Amino acid sequence: MRVYRPGTEVFSTDSFNTYAHRPVTLDHPDQVVTADNWKDYAIGQTGGDVVRDGEFVRVPLVLMGSKAIDAVENGKRELSMGYSAELISTAARRPTATITTPSRRISE
Repeated sequence: MRVYRPGTEVFSTDSFNTYAHRPVTLDHPDQVVTADNWKDYAIGQTGGDVVRDGEFVRVPLVLMGSKAIDAVENGKRELSMGYSAELISTAARRPTATITTPSRRISE
């Protein structure tokens, strides 16, 4: 499924607020990270100064433990803060392609 994440959703203050002070994981876990399982997945934590950086969201983070630090120093780029979004089951268009499922209310 191709999902379109409009800039108005990705870069909204509400979305930014959900990125702050969250566990960071190496890759994307098969399940949602919760208060009950975060110790099984977390390799660090995000900071609070979340801002737009061009077409990206910049989120400060701290990595804890040599496995995570070594992975990033060796080129690892698939870190996750996890998020959810409401999927809208309609066809939508963006300037360059037809997307089958746009999303909104992007949050942690």
